[in-house]
Amino acid sequence: MGTQMDRFSASDEKTKILFFDCECANCKGGVGKICSLGYVVVDSEFNILEKDDIVINPESEFDWYLFSGKGDISLSYSKEYFYSQPAFPHFYERIKSLLSPSIETDSETDTEIASKPIVVGFAVGNDVGFVNSACNRYNLPLIDFAAFDLKNLFE
Repeated sequence: MGTQMDRFSASDEKTKILFFDCECANCKGGVGKICSLGYVVVDSEFNILEKDDIVINPESEFDWYLFSGKGDISLSYSKEYFYSQPAFPHFYERIKSLLSPSIETDSETDTEIASKPIVVGFAVGNDVGFVNSACNRYNLPLIDFAAFDLKNLFE
């Protein structure tokens, strides 16, 4: 019996796996205000193809504890740095291209091939919700993607 990952052609050299995580300034009103979307894209051999931390102006206040030094949670940048960055709509197309299927041209056959990344995260339901909240907040179309949750492997 195979695993969920066996259903994907993970041995295909064109397969891309995207690991991602969102951080939010706050979740007031049930809406996460993304301030950071970090990701790593790897191939089927787990060679890093791309990585970045997209720093986003949340256009909202930060929860007090994120910069208090009193908890387990802290952010990697100053408030000033977050506020100096563009807001989510500026990064929408880039984020959509990371998470969604894309069309690539096979250089050997010159044919178009649909490429769908395998999207993975830990407690990823929250992150998917944050991306959806940001799209709704800025009246942008939802990004059509699904993700595997690694948290399930540890429960």
